[in-house]
Amino acid sequence: MKHRAFALDEAAEAGWNHSLAPAEAWEPPEEADAAFPSVPSLRALLAAVRAGAPLRRSPWHGEDHWMRVAAAGLAIRDLLRPEADGVVLVLFGLLHDASRLAESGDIGHGPRAALAAGRLNAAGLIVLDGDRLDALRRACRGHTMGRTSEDPIIGTCWDADRCDLRRGGLRRDPSLLSIPEEKLGAVDAMTDGAPKSWTGLLRWAQRPMPLSGVVLGRTGWP
Repeated sequence: MKHRAFALDEAAEAGWNHSLAPAEAWEPPEEADAAFPSVPSLRALLAAVRAGAPLRRSPWHGEDHWMRVAAAGLAIRDLLRPEADGVVLVLFGLLHDASRLAESGDIGHGPRAALAAGRLNAAGLIVLDGDRLDALRRACRGHTMGRTSEDPIIGTCWDADRCDLRRGGLRRDPSLLSIPEEKLGAVDAMTDGAPKSWTGLLRWAQRPMPLSGVVLGRTGWP
């Protein structure tokens, strides 16, 4: 595991191009309730997460970013890491910044997200066994610390978050990514074409991986 002795958020915040922010806060579309093996009630899960997320409408760290991180994680899985657990990748996207109290300087939001994952699992709003829950909590806890990981789930989670640094006009540092730099364009294309709903992302997460690689459809996702 590589390590940088700084928090990624702290290093990046000074470089945000705030002119790239949308004029209005993004609001997610209404979604009908849906049930999945690891998410018994999507509506109940989203209500619980949103209720504890003061920045959920933020153009920088709000729900639009959460969805893009989930989509980037699934794109990386499909292109490079088929062994990564797609549902855990989506849940990381949903939770990793939901406990933020400020746009910058809040390096405690990762550990808070890890605690939230445990509480949601204990409440039955997500259903993950020990190894999957541990991976989700470790990914949430460590995502601000400027590391890469060889673990396929944790490494993919952190790569997915850093892939979306482009929303602030920042160059993505290849030394903080565990995927080849030449694959970023394909990841970006699949992220941009991904469903803009948690239902769609969870359905994508549970699709069987193609035996002979990914075939991109018109929307850019399988």
